[in-house]
Amino acid sequence: MLRIIVSVVAVLSFLLLPVQYSEASQTTGYITYLWQHYELANINSAFLFRLDTSVPLGCNSSFRYAVDATKPEGKAVMAIVLMAQARGKSVTVVGKSVCDVHGDAETVSWIAVNPN
Repeated sequence: MLRIIVSVVAVLSFLLLPVQYSEASQTTGYITYLWQHYELANINSAFLFRLDTSVPLGCNSSFRYAVDATKPEGKAVMAIVLMAQARGKSVTVVGKSVCDVHGDAETVSWIAVNPN
C-alpha cells in the first residue's frame, strides 16, 4: 500500500512540474519590410517579412516572419503578403514557435488579410 501511495505521489509531482514551452506570436500590423533569400549557405529559399508591430519572441530575434519560398504554402503566404502590402491592408500573422526556415525569424503558421 505504501508503495502505491509513493508511486502516485511521484507521478503527481512530476505532472505538476512547470512546463517550459515556446509561445507562438500573433501580430496584427502593416507590412514594412520584405526580404528574399535564394539558396544561401545553410539557408532555405526563404521569404521574410516584418510588420510595423512585430516584437521578438522566442527564437524570433529579428522581429521577422519567414516561409519557405520553394513550397506551395510558402508561395501562398508570399502572394498574400505582397497583395496586402500593395493594397495597404493590415494582416494578422500567427507563428509556429520555431525558426526552422530562417534561424532568427519565426516560421508562419497562418496569415489573414484584415478588411480595413
